[in-house]
Amino acid sequence: MSVSDKYMKTRNFGNKVRVMIVDDSVVVRGMFSKWLTGLADIEVIATHRDGKIAVDNIAEDKPDVVLLDIEMPEMDGITALPLLLEKCPSAKIIISSTLTTRNAEISLKAMSLGAVDYVAKPSGVGGLAGATDFKQELLQKIRVFGGVVDPSQAGGAGSSSFRASGAVRPSMAGATASRSRAHARTSLKASSGADAPSSRKAPFTSKSPVTSKSPVTSKSPDTGKTPVVRKAPVIRSLRKNLAETAPSLVGHAKPKAGQGVGSFHAISKTLPKAVVIGSSTGGPPALLEIAKAIDSTIDHIPVFITQHMPASFTKILAQHISKVVNRVCREAIDGELVKKGVIYVAPGGKHMSLTSTGLSVKIKLSDGPQINFCKPSVDPLFMTAAGIYRKTLLAVILTGMGNDGTPGAGQIIEQGGTVLVQDEASSVVWGMPGAAVDAGVVCEILPLNKIGARVSRIVRGKV
Repeated sequence: MSVSDKYMKTRNFGNKVRVMIVDDSVVVRGMFSKWLTGLADIEVIATHRDGKIAVDNIAEDKPDVVLLDIEMPEMDGITALPLLLEKCPSAKIIISSTLTTRNAEISLKAMSLGAVDYVAKPSGVGGLAGATDFKQELLQKIRVFGGVVDPSQAGGAGSSSFRASGAVRPSMAGATASRSRAHARTSLKASSGADAPSSRKAPFTSKSPVTSKSPVTSKSPDTGKTPVVRKAPVIRSLRKNLAETAPSLVGHAKPKAGQGVGSFHAISKTLPKAVVIGSSTGGPPALLEIAKAIDSTIDHIPVFITQHMPASFTKILAQHISKVVNRVCREAIDGELVKKGVIYVAPGGKHMSLTSTGLSVKIKLSDGPQINFCKPSVDPLFMTAAGIYRKTLLAVILTGMGNDGTPGAGQIIEQGGTVLVQDEASSVVWGMPGAAVDAGVVCEILPLNKIGARVSRIVRGKV
């Protein structure tokens, strides 16, 4: 079942997303309420001026989504967060904070305590009133976590310059059998702790080449008789979107035989010379968990991370990762030479890509337009890294809204590289990983707690 198929099956049509607003500023409470009131799919069921009042009322209010400020009198957001989740475990809590270094630190801590995401409020009343992009980001996240927007259709989840997505929702019938094979493969590896027997390691592929000109047909998994017509993979529409926003990044990757819904590609048998990671909503805790699990095998190769985040947040994220792994992890610098053993994080508000000069690789940061409605976007990193490292590139796509990273993953696969994605069960939002799976540009689907160890094994050559 594709991401969109599952979304369409599980969402409750006609139900509005119930939102609680918790903020000590009467202006912010009023502004948020004004934006949300009157929308067909959202309703504000409560507004509270501090965390204690919210904790006292959440069991009765029963919100789907809580917008929680950090700095409030009597009880701040960090203190209230675990209490809110204790009284209403089903609530999705989004931290709402201004763009400061201190609040970035606290927001990351909040996500480790159970908050699903954050939104960076513009500073000052005037900044909030005129923040169209922020408003769109807020509405999109409320709708995704409230279950009224397909997560694979959502735009950039963590970009401070977010715009509502116009990406085409993947629409692929007959994908249930393919997804079940994906889960079977994941379960096999998880249960055995080792690679599957060779008879089961061959990638599942479509019988017909997938092209943008013709649909893929296959026999029904139930009857074996009735043909099922599937639309071409979402990678076509994603590449079109990328071509419109940044044509220089679109290379020659095209869907080829074996690429399609649920198909798996073989892991490269060549030792990786670099690791690239893309993540969005729920990414910071996931990145920290992976960093803890990866052993010293990555000390001899560079690691590049693009996480959808505002500028003040990415610096703090890099510091957190550095403490966890006891290695150098920092924001990338434009024009610097890539060094082995260093973990580079794309600065918020800048696209990170790679260039090669002879035997040297350099980092390039750009302030160009959004790509996949994100800035930084995963695709500039994935696509340029694919052209440089080819079959020696290992990529990981983690939890996140939207479909950023899928076109880049397609190029990595075409160059013979390896793409791993986080599974649905351990993802906060299965948009980015699910889009890559639906497009057929994946080698393995793994739970979060298995990815770090798997990366280490692949880097050691134990495919």
